[in-house]
Amino acid sequence: MNIQTTLNLKPYKAYITISVRPRLNRYISNGNGYTHTHTNWRMGFSIFGNYKKWYAGSEVYSRYNNLWGESFNRGERFHLITAGYNNTKWSVGLTMLNPFSKNYDIGTSNRSALTPNKQIAYSDKLAQVFVVNVS
Repeated sequence: MNIQTTLNLKPYKAYITISVRPRLNRYISNGNGYTHTHTNWRMGFSIFGNYKKWYAGSEVYSRYNNLWGESFNRGERFHLITAGYNNTKWSVGLTMLNPFSKNYDIGTSNRSALTPNKQIAYSDKLAQVFVVNVS
């Protein structure tokens, strides 16, 4: 079950958009000899502005976790800062992913009674990633 809504505010007409995205996921997994449940609250927030052909913005999302069978997946936390220029035939932008993080981590675990396990992927090299967008 998934419930999500987006609340948009435009305090300066077409120049700035502020969005808040609350989300609730409820997982119920029934199998031969097991029942697992998980409830995941997730929140997203963004603010974007544009003036003439320039734009800038930021987004923040909390961790997205899910349950599939007996596997629990611990998702990533995510935030970004972006800025750029849009022309009628081309555009260029610069984005930094996770600019305020020192590390990146995700994981998975198996909730099986017979073969439980846990894996975590961790890196301090994937935190502040630059993206250049040209089209």
